[in-house]
Amino acid sequence: MTIDQIIALFSSIGACLAALAALWAVQEMKRQRAATYHPELVLSQKIFEGAGSVKDNRVPVSWIQRSSSGEVIEDSGRFFEVPLRNVGLGAAKEVKALWSFPISELVALINDIAQRTMTPLYITFESEQLHIKSEGLINSIVMTKRDSSEIVDYVLPLSIQPNPIMLKLPMSYVYLTSILIFLTCKENSKEIEIPDIKLQLEYYDIANGKHNSSLDLKFYLVAFGSNCEFFNAYLKPKKS
Repeated sequence: MTIDQIIALFSSIGACLAALAALWAVQEMKRQRAATYHPELVLSQKIFEGAGSVKDNRVPVSWIQRSSSGEVIEDSGRFFEVPLRNVGLGAAKEVKALWSFPISELVALINDIAQRTMTPLYITFESEQLHIKSEGLINSIVMTKRDSSEIVDYVLPLSIQPNPIMLKLPMSYVYLTSILIFLTCKENSKEIEIPDIKLQLEYYDIANGKHNSSLDLKFYLVAFGSNCEFFNAYLKPKKS
């Protein structure tokens, strides 16, 4: 092989390598651009208060928010909601939300405290049904499977949709948490360990790319009083 042929061969190889490098750079830029426009869903902190709703329901299961002047700015009645926002640059669609928390352990703990405080209350959790029985305090049945899931069509980026999508907290969590606070207050205990509640999200971006994320909310009890029928608290997101 002559020197001219060797030079030509190396030139050809160099041209091929340059073309491959340029192709890789274009593909990497495309990948980074696509990643930039992915949705990113987050929960926001929520401050609220709990109170008994009616005379025959003394447990503080009614969770509300107040303005700085003391007026009720949101009363969701039986359904307490938390804000979900999209801080990414792309829209999220077909959002499936699934809440979970250690319900069986919480039921067992509550029944134990009810016995210690001689409170006429008993809770059962079987076949995805939560039965709460207590004369003069609270009586309710919650279908936990239907109670813990929700589907949202779209969550648009914050720049387009500044108002959050409101997700309903499971009533099973609201009831059990409120009962735990009520009974622990009756027991005169200053230590209340309320379990975190986890949100599993499954959704798609506009290009039909599938995404999964896990978000946690931690319950912080600030104060309780008024015969154990009232409390102040806030739910704060934390990293999973």
